[in-house]
Amino acid sequence: DGALLPMEGSLETVGEYVEAAKKICAKSVGDIMTTDLITIESTESMRHAAAMMAQHNLHRLPVIDNGSLVGMLTSTDIMRDMHRVVKNLSPAADEEFDKDVLRP
Repeated sequence: DGALLPMEGSLETVGEYVEAAKKICAKSVGDIMTTDLITIESTESMRHAAAMMAQHNLHRLPVIDNGSLVGMLTSTDIMRDMHRVVKNLSPAADEEFDKDVLRP
C-alpha cells in the first residue's frame, strides 16, 4: 500500500551498509575462502568421518580420492543413512540399543 515503515538509525548508517555491501560483492570467492581444509578419503569409515565432524564441529566434510575432490559428506547425509538403517529395526533391537548405547 506504499506505507513507509519506521527505520532505526540514520541515512548515514544505511549508506555505510550499502558501501560495505559493495566492498563484499567486489571480492572474489578466492579472497575469502578457507584454504586449510579438513578432508577425508572416500575409503575411510563412517565412524571416522563422524568423529572428525564432531571433533572439528563440521556439518560438511569434503571427500577426496588421491587428492581430488569427489564429493561432500554432510550431517544430513549421515542422518538420512542412519534413518534408513534404523527404521527397519525390530522393537527388541531398538530397546537393546537404548539400554546399551544411550543409557550405558
